[in-house]
Amino acid sequence: NTVDVIRRFSFVKLIDLSNNVGRYAARKKGAEAARYENILFIDARSVVDPNILSALDQINEKIVIGHSLGRDRLNWFETFYGAIRRRVFSQFIQKSNKPIILSEKNFETMPKGTTVLYVVKDLLFKIYAKVSTEDMGKDSSDDTKMLRVLIGESIAVIHPDVKIINFARDSFFESIKHLLMRGAKFVDYY
Repeated sequence: NTVDVIRRFSFVKLIDLSNNVGRYAARKKGAEAARYENILFIDARSVVDPNILSALDQINEKIVIGHSLGRDRLNWFETFYGAIRRRVFSQFIQKSNKPIILSEKNFETMPKGTTVLYVVKDLLFKIYAKVSTEDMGKDSSDDTKMLRVLIGESIAVIHPDVKIINFARDSFFESIKHLLMRGAKFVDYY
């Protein structure tokens, strides 16, 4: 119900795309319409921490990847998927309460994504220009490709104070469907 909620706030500009163009194209369209230099991407099904803007102001970096926290009560799928992530990203889990600089060296061992991503607009459009030759269609792993290029341009910090609560899908079917879709996107990148 995102569109219905947004329409309640007259000061928010709604860009309603007529069909699903994928995250990359939708986010790019939103960034093009943004009037200010600070861009904060946040996925759907999320609640933003009330202190997120203060945290970003204090961090004072051009690229900040935030933490996506699960809801208080985990369903069995989130528990299973979380166990896999803890195993794959064990190096990150040990350091996750401190800021981590994402680099070429640790890129493959750190969880990364655009679920909650802050980036300054001029840098973002520099990255858009660099990835313009990549397949960034709606079935592409756009966030991983973009972040790979971003860390070549500027320091990227994974910061625990920039956080959202992300609500997982409620049904088993939707969770599996999403996992299979994400799997194809990760294959696209890796």
